[in-house]
Amino acid sequence: MTRCTRFTCLLALAVLLVAQAATAEIVTTCVFNESNQTLDYSITGGGSGLIYTLSVVEATGPIDLGSPPELTGPDDAAVVAVGCTQAEYYGHLHVDICQGTLCFASYEFDMRSDVSCDLYEAANVPSYSTWSVVGLLILLFAVGVVVIRRRHAMSH
Repeated sequence: MTRCTRFTCLLALAVLLVAQAATAEIVTTCVFNESNQTLDYSITGGGSGLIYTLSVVEATGPIDLGSPPELTGPDDAAVVAVGCTQAEYYGHLHVDICQGTLCFASYEFDMRSDVSCDLYEAANVPSYSTWSVVGLLILLFAVGVVVIRRRHAMSH
């Protein structure tokens, strides 16, 4: 096991505290603007001169995200166009705001396109399989209540 001197231990602790303080004060936003068909994103409190990117984790369905501009700390905002590739369809967009490999926020949007290929945020409605599980749980609960009542009635 390696022991550190007082100076190196204090220096390492100071570096960790500064890094944590710099990370803790960063505030990000990312909103889909339906009227402009854009993704508006910003960073507040980032490191001076640091470059922050909007990285696309997943884009499915009718969503075509343009090239997102980079943000430069400490405070910056940008807009990227969100295009539609197919009318009357559903899709999902998952983006992160990162500085290098360190990501500060993750944003997910469920979208649908109408007949004229305008995108709108869709309500996050569970799929049929999720509703099936909920229905099965309710049915099993009801059967359990009936069985318990019958056993309780037979014991008295």
